[in-house]
Amino acid sequence: MRINSRNISLLQRRCFHYDGWWHQPAKSVKPHRKDTTALVLGWARSEPKHVKVYTKLYADEFGIGAHGYKLPMEVSFSYDQDQQRNLAKECLEVISEQNNGKKIFIHCFSNNGFIFYQHMSQLLKENSYNLEMIGAIFDSCPGPLSTVPYITQRFDKTSAYDVPFFFPFTLLPFTYGYFHHTISKKSLSESIYKGLTMLPFSFWNYFKFGGAKHWPGVYLTRHEQEKWPLLFLYSKKDVMIPHLYISHVISTKRQQNPSRIISAKLFDNSAHTAHLRKYPEEYKNEIKQFLDKCS
Repeated sequence: MRINSRNISLLQRRCFHYDGWWHQPAKSVKPHRKDTTALVLGWARSEPKHVKVYTKLYADEFGIGAHGYKLPMEVSFSYDQDQQRNLAKECLEVISEQNNGKKIFIHCFSNNGFIFYQHMSQLLKENSYNLEMIGAIFDSCPGPLSTVPYITQRFDKTSAYDVPFFFPFTLLPFTYGYFHHTISKKSLSESIYKGLTMLPFSFWNYFKFGGAKHWPGVYLTRHEQEKWPLLFLYSKKDVMIPHLYISHVISTKRQQNPSRIISAKLFDNSAHTAHLRKYPEEYKNEIKQFLDKCS
């Protein structure tokens, strides 16, 4: 089939709707922060049961009600900014009606969660929905769009380079196929096919929406200029996103705005998005200390 704008439009007509959940805060727990609601955004390979561990953590440990959601991989890896933005609008409409506090902070996991953070924070600047963004936690993110930081880290070096010379064929469609093989347990041939079918969507949208500027690492270092506090939680043993690259992002954000609160915790031996499981008490303390810093 010949790929053109009409075909892409027809192929992308599948609609997604926000299907997140609300975790009511435990009545027996004194809220660590009053008038506050959390939004927990899952990683690409996660299922609702995985993300609910964290919404439950906020509700039962911190006494803070939490919304949970995982952006579908089809939407994130197709690079479809319109669908991502529409889902973020639906999410904000729900949160504005169902919350236990107007002060909102986002806890996002990996690039999949960060993608949603980007749209949520931009939309709140256009329409507050009677909500106030007070901070964000970046758990195992953001990641680069280029493979250069992955290669240089193998030599104990870091690289600020994160925009490829050409369309990142291996990162978007083939990572999508990789997750089908490793998560959905599809055969290798079917997973390769999935990646190839995603290729025209991500290729078209990459250029349609302005290239690399929407990818997490690029967006945070070159375009995001907000003032709310940030907390980075990452690990030396993360094989999905180079920790040296995240350290570069942290340094960049501190230089951009020295008055902005930028906190960070580099864990020694936890896997991608698995810091809570490896370091439960230290992880909880980092979040508590960060919540105290949010205005």
